[in-house]
Amino acid sequence: MTARRALAVLLLAAAAGCARRAEPALAPLSDAPQAVVVRRRDLPERVPAYGIAARGASGEVFEATVEAADAPKVRPGQQAFAFVLPSTSPVRCRVVRTMRDASAETGQALVWLSPEGRDGVPDNDFLYVRITVGERRGVLTAPRAAVMVRGGRTMVVRARPAAGGAVSYEPTPVVLGEGIGSDVEIRAGLSDGDAVVAVGGIGLLDPGFKAAGGD
Repeated sequence: MTARRALAVLLLAAAAGCARRAEPALAPLSDAPQAVVVRRRDLPERVPAYGIAARGASGEVFEATVEAADAPKVRPGQQAFAFVLPSTSPVRCRVVRTMRDASAETGQALVWLSPEGRDGVPDNDFLYVRITVGERRGVLTAPRAAVMVRGGRTMVVRARPAAGGAVSYEPTPVVLGEGIGSDVEIRAGLSDGDAVVAVGGIGLLDPGFKAAGGD
């Protein structure tokens, strides 16, 4: 091999080595649990209603029925979100009129809502409505990802400091309330400031479980 050719081979080998070193390393899969602290927060209080899209003299209107227990909370001017089933995209609305005791038998009320900024909802489409009637204070929430069902029980894994800087993990039954985006209300089982495992908790409930690629 000539000196020139040998030099070319060495340069190609060095370039290949640099290219290999420049490739990003893939992070190894891990079963390590990751915990978050649950806190209380203030949230809107909403009541459900069910109805249809109709068209009144003033244009498009949604007409919905409110349960008797919730009817006293609903009044004109309140904001609402309507979902034209089966869509999950909300239509922002406002309550424009109410009729209490519309049903003498059930005590249900009728409400009329005006959609804001959206036209063209077909008449007689079915609606699910959430009407904002106030504020709920001090609602304890946790990530949905932290909640699991095992043996018919709803559980989270609570993380607590242990001796020597270690962490202990305790499967803890909880009672859930309303879903709030990526979180869910915790009505019983946890306290403000508790830490729950949001990633890797299934391995703590099922000790035999390992993530794909784990040791």
